[in-house]
Amino acid sequence: MIGTNNFGQSKPDDEGEVLIGVVAVVEKLKELFPEMKILLLDIFPRGKTFNAMRGSILQVNQILQSKFAEDEDVRVLQIGHLFTESNGEISTSIMPDYLHLSEAGYQLWADAILPNLVVENTKN
Repeated sequence: MIGTNNFGQSKPDDEGEVLIGVVAVVEKLKELFPEMKILLLDIFPRGKTFNAMRGSILQVNQILQSKFAEDEDVRVLQIGHLFTESNGEISTSIMPDYLHLSEAGYQLWADAILPNLVVENTKN
């Protein structure tokens, strides 16, 4: 969930600052755990309907997708669209406050990422 709170503060970071922060977290993980595969989720949409913050989030998500497209250790998974209706609105059944997920929202999240998780047995 890195990045979302940077957009929602009383003095939000700009898109470039959010991008730098997310990339820094990914690069630090790669440094600390060089054998680890990283599943990086896009920053989820916020707000009931289209808004400037969603546009900023989309810009960062697009750059992250491009930045890590050739990186075999990082997979960017775009699932934010799963939380919006066809008209662009977010349902309160998914995000009651248009930010935090409900149980149904968490289930959408889980269903989207589970096929992308690989658990290796490290026992000999």
